[in-house]
Amino acid sequence: MKPKPSIIIKWSDTDGWHDIIPLDALRRSSGPAGIRHRVRNADESKPESEARCRVTVKTPTVVELDYRPFDTFNRPRDMLSGVAILKFESPDRTKLTDASWRSSAKKSPKKKSLRSFTFDLPPPAPYKRQAALKSKVEKLVQERPGQVKFRRTLKAAYENTCCFSGCPVDGALEGAHIDPYRNAASDNPTNGLLLRRDLHALFDAHVISVDPKTMKIHVSQLARAYAGYASLHLKQVGRPAPESYSPDLTALHRHWKLFLKNT
Repeated sequence: MKPKPSIIIKWSDTDGWHDIIPLDALRRSSGPAGIRHRVRNADESKPESEARCRVTVKTPTVVELDYRPFDTFNRPRDMLSGVAILKFESPDRTKLTDASWRSSAKKSPKKKSLRSFTFDLPPPAPYKRQAALKSKVEKLVQERPGQVKFRRTLKAAYENTCCFSGCPVDGALEGAHIDPYRNAASDNPTNGLLLRRDLHALFDAHVISVDPKTMKIHVSQLARAYAGYASLHLKQVGRPAPESYSPDLTALHRHWKLFLKNT
C-alpha cells in the first residue's frame, strides 16, 4: 500500500499497535466498500499489517471507523472487531481531541481510549512553479478543492501550529502559498506555510516575509509599530516535523525579493 499523508492513532492498551489512517479517508464517508489502512507496531522489528473498516462522518468533528463488517479480512491479521469513535477539534480533522473503542465482543481485548496521535507524512514531490492558468474561471474551478487538502497537509506537517507565531488555535490556521496560486502544482506543501489568518494576509501582501538564507521572519517597519507583529521580527521560522516538508528555498527567495522591493 503506497504511503499517504496519515494520522497515527496510538491507543492506551493495545501492546503498541497503532492505526495509520490516511487524512483523505477522513474527509468523507466511505460507503459500504470501506477502506484499508496500515497498522504499525511500536516495536519496529514487527512488520506492518493492514485493517479494513467503514468510515462514517457522523458530524463535522466526529468520525466512526466500523471494523465489524470486515471480520473475514481483519481477523486473520489479528485485528479486533468493533467501532472506533474519533473526535476532532475542527472539520479539517487533523487534530484529535478524543478517541474511544467499542468492542463487538465482551470478552475480547479492548482499545479503551486515545493515548496520543502523530502524523505519518511521506516526502512530497519536488515543487516546480508552473505557468499561470489561462483564465480566471479555470483558476477558481481548480483552486478550491485543492486548497482544503493543501491546508490539511500543512496542518499535519506543522503539527497544527502557526510556524510564525506558534498559535495552536485550529480555527485561526490557514495554508499560505509562498508563490501565488497558479494551478494544481502550486498546492505542493513545500510551496506553503501554516500561518495564523492575519499573518497569512500580511504574508500575501509582502508586509512580512522570510529571509531564505537565515530562515528568520522579517516584518516591515510600518507593521512593527504594532507590538504583536514587532515581536515576530527576526524570530526563527518554525520548521515542519518532516524536514522534507520544509519550504522551498527558491519560492521563498522570490517572495523575499518582493518583500524587499515593497519595503
